[in-house]
Amino acid sequence: MVQCTRRKIGGGREVTLMNRLYERITLTICAIALSAIAVRVVAVPGSVQASTPAPLEELTVKRLRIVDASGVVRLSISGKPLPDAILEGKVVQGPPRDRAGLMFYNEHGDEQGGLSFQGSDGEQGGNLSFDAWHQDAALEIQHSDTASQSDSYIVGSDLPKASLLETSPLFNAALKNVTTQDQRNAVLKQLRAKGLFRSRRFVLGEISRVSQLGLNDARGQQRLRLSVTPEGDAAIQFLDSTGKIVKTLSPTHG
Repeated sequence: MVQCTRRKIGGGREVTLMNRLYERITLTICAIALSAIAVRVVAVPGSVQASTPAPLEELTVKRLRIVDASGVVRLSISGKPLPDAILEGKVVQGPPRDRAGLMFYNEHGDEQGGLSFQGSDGEQGGNLSFDAWHQDAALEIQHSDTASQSDSYIVGSDLPKASLLETSPLFNAALKNVTTQDQRNAVLKQLRAKGLFRSRRFVLGEISRVSQLGLNDARGQQRLRLSVTPEGDAAIQFLDSTGKIVKTLSPTHG
């Protein structure tokens, strides 16, 4: 600690020129030391007089990664394309994700859902999803808008217990030579039967202008449907294991 004193030459004698010089040097050193201490106090984070950095009004980046205290990525904000899905530090092979959005990650850095969106040429859509452990979306909120219709719905699904790192290669190989939607549906049905692909268990929302609630069995086959058409026709339908309607309840048909 710096100590500052003024010193007189004994007996009250006049201070010599040299003593005055010493005194001025001592006072100068004290002033410098106190200034340095004051600067340090202002610079200490959390101090009463801590300086506040000027706000950043705009930031332009293609991708921003948010990490937690341990350095693990927990959130990714990205323009298109979205980053590849990561599980156990490995990339999950899949189609290009030509969308922008936010991706969520768990404490291990594994993807666990996200928000994605896209739109151009009169069409647009968005998806908010939450993934099952090491798997695809278990809960989704979907919206799509085209020139002919606008669909908005919530979907819940059962997912395989096997990791996507195991099931994705099988899924991609099975769909490699598929060219039509019917072929794709047939392949997905086979994969569901083997427990390698998700099964939709419920859907709630508006699809093709019909407000509906659909409840499915474990194979993804719809067995109960509540619906209201744009004209106001309401119905409750029961379906068999093949998707055939076996009974309908409506205001006019009990």
